[in-house]
Amino acid sequence: MRERPLMPVAQYLRMSTDQQQYSLLNQAAAIAKYAELKNFTVVKTYDDAGRSGLVLRERPGLRALLRDVVSPEVPYKAILVYDVSRWGRFQDNDESAAYEFICRSAGVPVHYCAEQFANDLSIPSSVMKALKRAMAAEFSRELGIKSYEGQKRLAQLGYKMGGRAGYGLQRLMLSPSGERIGVLQKGEYKAVSTNRIVLVPGPRSEVAIVRRIYSMAVKGMRASEIVRELNRSGIRYTGDRPWEHWMVSKILKHDKYAGCNVWGQTSRKMHGPIVRIPRKEWTTVPGAFQAIIDKKTFDCVQRIRANRTENKSDAALLAALRRLLKDKGYLSEALIDKSRRVPTVNTYCRRFGSLRRVYQLVRYRQWNEYFQRRRRAEQTEQLHIKLVHDIADCFPDSISLLRNPPKRRQLLLVDKHIRVSVYLCRAIKWPNGKPCWKHDPVKGEKHNITLLCTLSKSNDSIKAYYLFRSLGRTGNYKFGPGSKWLAAARKLESLSELHDAVIAATT
Repeated sequence: MRERPLMPVAQYLRMSTDQQQYSLLNQAAAIAKYAELKNFTVVKTYDDAGRSGLVLRERPGLRALLRDVVSPEVPYKAILVYDVSRWGRFQDNDESAAYEFICRSAGVPVHYCAEQFANDLSIPSSVMKALKRAMAAEFSRELGIKSYEGQKRLAQLGYKMGGRAGYGLQRLMLSPSGERIGVLQKGEYKAVSTNRIVLVPGPRSEVAIVRRIYSMAVKGMRASEIVRELNRSGIRYTGDRPWEHWMVSKILKHDKYAGCNVWGQTSRKMHGPIVRIPRKEWTTVPGAFQAIIDKKTFDCVQRIRANRTENKSDAALLAALRRLLKDKGYLSEALIDKSRRVPTVNTYCRRFGSLRRVYQLVRYRQWNEYFQRRRRAEQTEQLHIKLVHDIADCFPDSISLLRNPPKRRQLLLVDKHIRVSVYLCRAIKWPNGKPCWKHDPVKGEKHNITLLCTLSKSNDSIKAYYLFRSLGRTGNYKFGPGSKWLAAARKLESLSELHDAVIAATT
């Protein structure tokens, strides 16, 4: 008697980090036993190892399965899954049903190998499957609540629950008995779940800078002023980055620098949106860590910061800005950040949404022109970036972009040693209405070989290319099509001439 041919099937395996009895090997073994009984042969495997069953976007294996199922040619006739919970713990039961329906409508049914019912669309099967899906979703909800309470309890004991240590601090790993194991470096994580993490003071240089920041804040200096002082002194943030407002602000407001463990500032349940929790609901444990800043100094800084903007109404902030506008006659980001009479630009943007909205509220009539200038500058910058990259792509063996150029400019490096400055000149008009271009060269590049590009009348494309041996001049200036200075340059018909023209200019 001839044996019946084996039916080709695929298997889907998923294991989250919560239960090891659902390991991929255990699932594969149960599926193999089921396949043998049903005369199936597994020809393809999809797996999501260590993946949550809550959302599809975090499960590449299931996404790949759904893509293959709807393709014109599917190499298998069915999909084998260990049980309903391995298919997914989706909070919406209809979502799980929808993905199964996609497979079934494509002629590829889903078999649950460890369930006590057959997935045959019968009423008992449908009821049991719906119940199992609801149980799987409820399990995730209960697990989330238990995890939250467990983390909260550990935070109340003074342990740090994830996240970076922060500037001036380090993460110290402790054994379950409280013995020191070692300091974790950036990117390192504890290997044993029963180990615990506490914060300790970091490098002495960083600790000294944190204390300096607080001493300046006690004297009444704002975060923006502290940033300028640190950068002026040559002090750098981690990774040789210059200091920014948010870096100093975060150091000045976080309780961990006073030795207080803080947890639960935000919440994200069931992969939903991140929600900010009111401060009174945070879990705080004073004296949990070794403090870098004494409590008296920390509280003094918090009072100073609170008296600046947090207790001021929107009307008071706008009134201060109107007075500044009346006195100066104009507004700008630099003026607002520099003035001691008003909060910083970041404060206004956080309070009102955007600087554009702030300008509207104080009836600053030039605000529209201001943002138009910014848009024009951004448009020219994008053209400039595209141009230098196109040139580098056109000459991959001989022209490259200069690494770490000054003032964040894009400079070209020809044959690894010749610097070429690239400028885009926007089209404007003389007072008499005739067209011309405006050029704003960089002082330190006046002796470089220079590629000068004039833009079209609408400033959205490049009109012509001119190569100078050197500009030999600085400062803003305008020039027209018949400029004698422009005639001294070599006009390029296309960018393909650039390399030879640069070499000729150096000889």
